[in-house]
Amino acid sequence: MRKPFAFLRTMVFVYDGGGSLRHKKHPVSASTTLTRILLRYAASLGVDVQTVTHAAGLSASVLDDAQGRVSVEQFNALWDEIAHYINDPDFGLHFGETASTNPNGNVLYAVLMNSATVGEALECYFRYHALMLDVLQPQLIQQGDNACLTWDIVVPGLVLHRHHAEAVLATLMTTLQHLTEDQIRLIEVWFAHPQPQDIAEHCRIFHTPLRFNQLKNGLVIHQKELSRPIFLADPDLLIALEQFAQQSLENLYGPDTWADKVIHAISNMLLHGDKPSIAQVARDLAVSKRHLQNKLSDEGTTYRALLDRVRKEITLDSLHNPHMNLCDIAFLLGFAEQSTFNHAFKRWTGVAPTVYQQQKEAQ
Repeated sequence: MRKPFAFLRTMVFVYDGGGSLRHKKHPVSASTTLTRILLRYAASLGVDVQTVTHAAGLSASVLDDAQGRVSVEQFNALWDEIAHYINDPDFGLHFGETASTNPNGNVLYAVLMNSATVGEALECYFRYHALMLDVLQPQLIQQGDNACLTWDIVVPGLVLHRHHAEAVLATLMTTLQHLTEDQIRLIEVWFAHPQPQDIAEHCRIFHTPLRFNQLKNGLVIHQKELSRPIFLADPDLLIALEQFAQQSLENLYGPDTWADKVIHAISNMLLHGDKPSIAQVARDLAVSKRHLQNKLSDEGTTYRALLDRVRKEITLDSLHNPHMNLCDIAFLLGFAEQSTFNHAFKRWTGVAPTVYQQQKEAQ
């Protein structure tokens, strides 16, 4: 029996019923909490915080706001300025190593720490990651017996600073190690940037094979690690923390629409190898099929359109996975015939799947 396609995604950009992106209350950004953590670490290395924040265009009033946000342009500029002032070619890695010692004020870290298992912690990470930084869109993809945690950049043309990319990888690895008391093991680490001249620190920190010049940055673990327990978890505290995190998300983006809820339900069903139907989604959302259809109609969309949208997004992501072929993708997304999948793919992209792959390889 084939294993289900493991797909989890935090929807940073949420589609409205008309097929266009629903406007958020702010552009993509980083939280002031994350920014202050970065500045505190830089200050410990002797960096003049006032100098780098001024150069990055950040004002003290913004940083003093605990619920404030920093534009992605300012956040990237801050990484550039700090890297310029310190003599550490592996600054991002070393910052990531401090993740478990910098949890103060970080609701995302608190949620992860109180999740029951690594898998549940990662689900929370995907769900609430935008509270800290919404320019990155995390996802978990199955590769045989392995699970790969990767990130997409939601701003076209934006390139992540090497130090920033390595900090994200090292931060998550350090956090998972801390939550499991150093029991979790990586299989390999992917870096989108070229290999630096000296990778001694990369080897010391990750203790696993390293692959550079990859399509994406990512951490690869065995799927059995997802069921590993988190020893400090407090289920009662988690309920309160998730309520706070969810309210914080709604303050940023507004409450979920019915389309958002359906997209999330469809993704979860595909994650578990189920074939999503509107009847099953309605049951999961505790409403009748007719009620759900009416709510989606009020938002200008349909269940079929949302299912098609999720299938398209998963398909295009899956084509980056060398361990999956077109037949696997079609089967796991619930297409009865390969020809039906091929027809849908051509409708999505304008070309046949094989032509699309050839074009991507040529690029």
